Amino acid sequence: MEPTTQGQAMSALAHGYLNRAGLALIITILAYFLLNGAQVFETAVLVPKWTAKPPASLSVLQGLHAPDLKTFWIVAHSIHEITFLIAIVFCWQLPAIRNTLLLILMLHVAVRVWTIVYFAPNIMTLQKADTDLASPELLAAVGRWRSLNYVRVTAFVGLSIWTAGLLANFQREPLLNQSTPKQFTSMDQRFSVITLGVDNLPAQLAFYKTKLGWESVAENKTIVFFKMNGFLFSLLDRKALAEGSGVQAEGQGFRSITLSYNVSSTEQVDQLHEQFKANGITILKAPTDTPFGGYYFTFADLENNVLEVAYNPYIPQDDTGNMLTHYNIDNL
Repeated sequence: MEPTTQGQAMSALAHGYLNRAGLALIITILAYFLLNGAQVFETAVLVPKWTAKPPASLSVLQGLHAPDLKTFWIVAHSIHEITFLIAIVFCWQLPAIRNTLLLILMLHVAVRVWTIVYFAPNIMTLQKADTDLASPELLAAVGRWRSLNYVRVTAFVGLSIWTAGLLANFQREPLLNQSTPKQFTSMDQRFSVITLGVDNLPAQLAFYKTKLGWESVAENKTIVFFKMNGFLFSLLDRKALAEGSGVQAEGQGFRSITLSYNVSSTEQVDQLHEQFKANGITILKAPTDTPFGGYYFTFADLENNVLEVAYNPYIPQDDTGNMLTHYNIDNL
């Protein structure tokens, strides 16, 4: 697989995730607007009717033909809240959107609790009120319910508009596992890939697989990768490893092993190269492109052990620099 193809595959994965998250967000926004549309209709049409001239107007809520508000709102709110929770799950890798959705959910729950504690019990009481018996308490209760309902519906509508506003910056929100790297200033205390140079790769591969029971994550005719605990261990032809490191394969110049420090961009390779040169570190091989789209340079410690700083598009990392795996290299 060509590096550009691999990059396209990675981009497709991110694009697919964003599509699913976006769809979940759009569905919950639509559910919220439908819910609030019903609430606005109730507030603008139904509430004025049954609050017009109480207690006589309360007959709108009573009798065989009265609307079943309790069942309707239980179903409507349940549908919206289920879609909202699904949207949070699907947007979990988008920190800003996820956190905003959680905040909106908290505020929504607060208004819902207010609805359950005050509005629902009071309207159920009014549905049972005597339409022939007027009292100051009844008139006050109806007026208070109507006034507070305006506040409640306004809060719900505001939350739905806030939720819809998340779509404006949706495409610019980075995935959590593809977030902007922390400020790059120097080499962290870690290694990414340990490569052992071998004279007989098939024999060594058979040894690690059959004798040790290891399983490779990627391999071809010249190199094999094993996923370890947070880093990769690889076997590579000894001469190829020496040539790639800029040293001789025999004698004191090469120890048959390199330690690789992987970074997330070619710019970071160049940055460390300039930094190491300025610090007087021996550079064995200047920054070099690889046929598969990588970029690296090698340097030596005081005892001529070979170390490498590399960018490899086939090796994804987590946010702490741990190696996750190695993408398939059969076609390289």
